Amino acid sequence: MQGEIKITQSLPAWEAFIVVRMRTKLQSISGGGAIISAGIPISCHGKRDILIGKTMKNYLINLLCCIGFALEVWLFGTTSTRQQLNRQIKNSLFLTLLFSFSIVFFIGCLTLSHFLWKSTGFSDAVLADFSIYSLLEDISVVPLYLWCGLSLFSLGFCLINRSPYLLPKKFRSRPFEGVMFIWGFISQVLLAAIVGITLRANYLARPHLEKPSSVYMLYENVLILGDRTYSVPEWVFNLGFYPIAEVSAARWGDDSIAVEPLSRDSLTRALQNGRLVFIASHGSYLGGAISLSPNEVLYPVDVFLMGGTGSNLQLVYIAGCNAGNLADEWQLFLAPAQVIVFDRLSAIEEHIYWLWFRGPKVVSSLR
Repeated sequence: MQGEIKITQSLPAWEAFIVVRMRTKLQSISGGGAIISAGIPISCHGKRDILIGKTMKNYLINLLCCIGFALEVWLFGTTSTRQQLNRQIKNSLFLTLLFSFSIVFFIGCLTLSHFLWKSTGFSDAVLADFSIYSLLEDISVVPLYLWCGLSLFSLGFCLINRSPYLLPKKFRSRPFEGVMFIWGFISQVLLAAIVGITLRANYLARPHLEKPSSVYMLYENVLILGDRTYSVPEWVFNLGFYPIAEVSAARWGDDSIAVEPLSRDSLTRALQNGRLVFIASHGSYLGGAISLSPNEVLYPVDVFLMGGTGSNLQLVYIAGCNAGNLADEWQLFLAPAQVIVFDRLSAIEEHIYWLWFRGPKVVSSLR
């Protein structure tokens, strides 16, 4: 029969739905008979040629949901789009919530392990390194592994245009869905803010050799978690130093900030030219020294041997664990600058707190 869409091969439900919609649209355009009178029969033999436009659109919208843009699909999509992608949208928002919980859980476990470390002696902590710390480290990443697995599972079904519910039944309530939508919006705002701040931090910390800087962060790019060692991208240090960099830029210009790897040369430049020097290094098993690299340590007397300090230097923050065992020597060789040093195990969290909340106030008071 002319004008009728014949399906001679079984189609998936989503393709059959599109075919029916196409037939309805054609009939409304033709007024029920214009296309028939033209003698143009329309048939579908299970091919996807006619449906390619609709199919690609569905795939793209599905993919947007999977990579975190479910909120935009829900806000700017049509009513039919929301209905068709209801599961995908809720799955994406659930994964966003799970990822946020995973990050908070990870940080909480590390904070707890550092708290336990600080309550023990140095030798005891070395032994605990392979027990308490490693156990908490392994536990801390379990939610992240779960999030990765569910994300890959959701993406795989997205590619075949299917979407099973990831959300457990007990959580499929309107109040919980409302929480997911609200947190989805908050998380996107936070992500945009983090990206913007990171770009600004990278700009302020860009290399410049025209003149000496006023504030320095010198970092040893070795992150030790339990019995494992990692390297950290440079932009992480730039982001950590951002609040201080912003205050420094307001006082002495955008080229007054330096974030560099820790070495004898960079430390010499910083101590002789800077007003504030933040040394993000590890302590040494030889109490009182700090490590420049896994195979090199620095003692307070080495500051004198490298040329001493400049007249502008007013504060030096040494993050290394147990460097405070030689606090008097550090103060002697870094004089007249104030020295912040730790005679115990120091945690990453307390250094971040100082960089973001106390350090900017200190920079504001420097001469």
